[in-house]
Amino acid sequence: MKNLLFGKMLRSLSIFCFVFLVNGSVLPKIQSSADILLSYDEHFGGFYGQISMGSPPQAFNVVIDILNSHFWVASDKCSSSQYPLCKGTKFESEKSTTYNTSGQIVQFVGSYLTNEGYVSTDIVNFGDITLEAQEFIAASSVRDGVDPYAFTGTLGLALGENSSPKMKTITEHLLESKVATKFSLHFDSQVNGQLNFGNSMQSPIVSAPVSDPNNWQFIADQITVGNQKFCESTGCKVNIDSQSNFMMIPGAIAESFLQAIHAQILPGPGIIFVPAPEIPKVPNLDINVNGQIMSLNITDYSQCEPGYCVVLVSGTESAEWTLGLPFLFKYDSEFNFADKTISFKSNK
Repeated sequence: MKNLLFGKMLRSLSIFCFVFLVNGSVLPKIQSSADILLSYDEHFGGFYGQISMGSPPQAFNVVIDILNSHFWVASDKCSSSQYPLCKGTKFESEKSTTYNTSGQIVQFVGSYLTNEGYVSTDIVNFGDITLEAQEFIAASSVRDGVDPYAFTGTLGLALGENSSPKMKTITEHLLESKVATKFSLHFDSQVNGQLNFGNSMQSPIVSAPVSDPNNWQFIADQITVGNQKFCESTGCKVNIDSQSNFMMIPGAIAESFLQAIHAQILPGPGIIFVPAPEIPKVPNLDINVNGQIMSLNITDYSQCEPGYCVVLVSGTESAEWTLGLPFLFKYDSEFNFADKTISFKSNK
């Protein structure tokens, strides 16, 4: 990806990270009943889109986060002098005739820190979809972020069956209202994309059941890089993350993974790189699901300079893998919250 990805690429970083850039491809549009146009915030390092709330509607830019089930926006009770993220557009509850709150204050986890807000309900609109009395958190303190970003909230689309605090999620409300049973993601470029609700993906190459009641996770039979096989006997738990610029791997296999991609560590800063002469020798990363293969070439998750290519991998304490934007730039993705399945289709 372009150098702008070096701005804020620290989401979900655990024990260690190796810095990389990614190259993406243009994904074809998937037709649906409602669209949210996505834009890249280079300071935050993630994608956001616009929704509206209240009567009359108030417009907000919100991060689209499929690993988070919380739906929150900064409220007019959030101090812009104390919390930088609240310097942007804030929800003014007194201007909405359909707003209600129980007055209950809850805590919720953002990208890094614990925030607070009021359990509330109001009309929410995105694309052609309207959800009445949608539960959300009107945030009164947002400790995440040191700079004002282009967004002032998060639209969480994780399954979140065991989320805390327990509130009716967007996906639950869509399903209950019989408005939509699925959503899909595709990216027009590395800085623009679309979130779509509605029509089914045509001819997916892979469809897999969700393996975690809270997350968009599936089981890969195995992941291979050349002759190096991972999770061959147990299967690999693989999460999909729409906001991660990393490919996150279990820390326990990091050394063997780096050897498999012919990577070296630059002394001092610890940057992981592959020397240019080794690039043609790097095998594909193959994800095997029910006998179907989804592949990432080294060029899908690297950017080359004269003499070397820089790669980013983040190792975690978890035994799970996470495929972020490098994967989503190459594969259309569909998330069915009725059937609890995930489907993928190559963009080529």
